[in-house]
Amino acid sequence: MITGLAKLQTGLRVDRILFKQFQELCGREELRPGEAVESLMRAAVRAGSISRLALDVQSVEERFLRLQEISFRSRLARLHNSLEADRKIIVKTGRRTGWSDTETLLSKLLEMASSITDEKLLRELEKLIDNADKLYALELSKRTEDRLREVEERS
Repeated sequence: MITGLAKLQTGLRVDRILFKQFQELCGREELRPGEAVESLMRAAVRAGSISRLALDVQSVEERFLRLQEISFRSRLARLHNSLEADRKIIVKTGRRTGWSDTETLLSKLLEMASSITDEKLLRELEKLIDNADKLYALELSKRTEDRLREVEERS
């Protein structure tokens, strides 16, 4: 099959608002609308069906979201364990050690949260953030008590 030698110019009737939105997408991706339409047409031909192309895209998006949720769930479990280890250390010594990855996990989870649709997972994150806040308040309280005790001993 010979492609790309001769181009056919055609006119299509398209909803004006839809076309403007499509042009904006093309602009962001630095494509001319004709190139983008041709690319979409090639993908539909390769898929063997316009409907199948839409389903394939949906399937890929669903897999991506599923993997995001798996990764999110894994990090939630690690955060739970990290917070528990931090709690034990704070109760025993009054402060966290330098090896805790709690803050890194929290940061990554907050970054990922916008793509998570499972409300149960988001509630679990909220609960763990609340636990982290309480834990660090406990650490601050213990540090303050230690400092006050040191000041009293010096006086």
